[in-house]
Amino acid sequence: AAVLPSHTLVHLGWVVRNLHADGYVSAAGQEACLTIYGGHAMATGLDRLSDAFRQASVPAAPTAPPIGRRLTVTYGDLSADEVRLAPEASSEQQDGSGQHNDEATEHAVTTANAPPTAERAESEVEPLEASAWDEAAWKLFLLTPRLLLARCRDTGPVGRATLLRRIELFESGQWEQLLREAHAGAAAAGGRDVSRRADEAVLEEVCERMRQGQLSRARQALTAASLAPGDAHTLQALSDPTRRPPHRRREIPAEVLDHEPAEAVTLSVRQ
Repeated sequence: AAVLPSHTLVHLGWVVRNLHADGYVSAAGQEACLTIYGGHAMATGLDRLSDAFRQASVPAAPTAPPIGRRLTVTYGDLSADEVRLAPEASSEQQDGSGQHNDEATEHAVTTANAPPTAERAESEVEPLEASAWDEAAWKLFLLTPRLLLARCRDTGPVGRATLLRRIELFESGQWEQLLREAHAGAAAAGGRDVSRRADEAVLEEVCERMRQGQLSRARQALTAASLAPGDAHTLQALSDPTRRPPHRRREIPAEVLDHEPAEAVTLSVRQ
């Protein structure tokens, strides 16, 4: 938390605790990561940038009143509000028994007041085929979280600079470069083995951790590699007085040198 920007509102630990079982970062977690590394201005700008890939809806043109066409439906197809009194059947339309069958009585209506079932039967809507540009835009939109939020082994200011560089590449249209870097980062993260990297890369990482003041992470990166395994030989090399710098990097404050603890502190050789 010490390396997070001062304006950070969401702690990174919340994102880690809300990861999916397969390690996927949800949309809320991705927004939290963007806010942590770039602030609200960058997260808002990225959201506005995504609007360019959304196809604006075309306003519906005003339609003229539908032209009435005679349809023949039965009472079973009409709702209670649409049912009208049927005209009296003439003697020629009645059967020999003189009884009128209401279920077989047909009612003439127009398409303006036709029931929904009749409208669906009359309308034929053909599906719209997406253009190649729409397909490419959707692919880019779905790949945006993977391109911008791919795993990065750097944290703090270095990790923020990496994220800002990815945003610059994204805005300049170098999406293939981002995709290659994301694949390379995924392959490196899958191994989780620092010894596979070159010695120069390990040394560069250790030096960068030291410059950032991350001594514990620098020690872990150094001792996990083949350069300095955690054994007695490494301890002897690190404690060799001849390899110490001839001068202090910074002077020790006087209050630290003159400090006298209330109780004596006993340290063992291992400590």
